Amino acid sequence: MMIKYLRYVSILSFTLSFVFLINSFQGITGYSVLERVDIGQSSYFVFLFFIAGLILFYVSGNERESIRNKEGKIISIVKTHAFAKAAKKHDPKPIYAALEKIGTGLGNEEKLRSGGYSIKTSKGGRVVYNRKGEDYELIDFTPDHKY
Repeated sequence: MMIKYLRYVSILSFTLSFVFLINSFQGITGYSVLERVDIGQSSYFVFLFFIAGLILFYVSGNERESIRNKEGKIISIVKTHAFAKAAKKHDPKPIYAALEKIGTGLGNEEKLRSGGYSIKTSKGGRVVYNRKGEDYELIDFTPDHKY
């Protein structure tokens, strides 16, 4: 829920930056509050809202979570939007059980031709992921073992 909220705030911030950008070139009728903003202040607001929108959009794109694997080691999981969408209507228990096996040698981890990895869930599905440094980036979830 927080991710959607941040995405809406980032879109609002981008919109405000474009309003200030347009206002710096010409006066917008009906905006009596913004009518007398000079170019220096307007460009400051454009920069501020645009950078804030970029940061919020970046933060809202991926959800980061730390979990403890079967060996007791804490690993960092980054859920991409595509993974969240694919796993949305499925039971999270077998998915998290598979995520706890990442990096332990359990769970039938396989290296894919694409360079990523996949790990089997208990119900026959697969979680596809990449390893980026110390983070595991979850890319996709397939409930029927087809990838």
